[in-house]
Amino acid sequence: MGVLFAKPNVSLLPWVRRYALRSAHVRQGWVHFPLPARSDCFLEFYLRDRYQIVMVATGAMHESPSAVVVGPHTQRLEDLVYRGNLLVFSIEFTPVGLRALAALSPKELVNTAVEASVIFGSEVSLLHEQLNDCGESLDRMVDAAEAFLLGRLSRISSPPEVLIVSSMAGTLQRLGGTADVNTLAHHFGRSVRQVERQFLDQVGVGPKTFAKLQRLERALRIRSENPQLSWADIALTCGYFDQAHLGRDFRLMTGETPVRFAAMAAAGKNVWHSLHQPPTQHDVAFFLSGAVADTLASES
Repeated sequence: MGVLFAKPNVSLLPWVRRYALRSAHVRQGWVHFPLPARSDCFLEFYLRDRYQIVMVATGAMHESPSAVVVGPHTQRLEDLVYRGNLLVFSIEFTPVGLRALAALSPKELVNTAVEASVIFGSEVSLLHEQLNDCGESLDRMVDAAEAFLLGRLSRISSPPEVLIVSSMAGTLQRLGGTADVNTLAHHFGRSVRQVERQFLDQVGVGPKTFAKLQRLERALRIRSENPQLSWADIALTCGYFDQAHLGRDFRLMTGETPVRFAAMAAAGKNVWHSLHQPPTQHDVAFFLSGAVADTLASES
């Protein structure tokens, strides 16, 4: 899958991390993309074909809405399956961006995704139409998205502590989740309880969970860029106490060991070459949680 990125307007920098345009043309087979836990929130528009969403716990599948808001995920609950001609435009929010632009606490979207109009109302449908008229021009899509976002920003007042929380979250991101929450609270002149409460309201998860997600994301990124590195080396680089600590976090947030999750990611590229319809539960059994996979395998 190819991807292009664009930076937001300066006035949107506190709220929007970046824009992304992903494209893929998969003529044969289906691609299965396992989704780990992740800290980001985003608004995504499907301009051609859509993803199939696989529920990891059951293997049940459904098509993504044509526009969707995805909240932070503390577990691996869903995977993506796709084929055909994809063109996907995403607005990736900063940790406090959804709170500022939707007047909604991300904690209401933790571990879930909802159709975009539920959050942004009918005006998001107009934006979708405008994006469809942009062809494959990322610049034109960004112009349309920023007109939409700036309009919302002018009508919504953010809580006064939002920029402080943004700075705290940014610190955890820059340090890869290795900052101690007590130290973070002291540096920003807050109590630990204040930091926890403000993170839950503005970011959707507590600071310790957010830090864990940053470590996981960094570990997966390093592994993707340096597949020759051992998990022990990655654990050391990412601030885990040891490899066992990394393994516990992986099981908590992906449902798998690091080795097994990496194997899933590798196996998911262009699988099921003979299928012309979306895969069934039995087809995706390898990617499901252990008990469900065992049950489906026994039924084959």
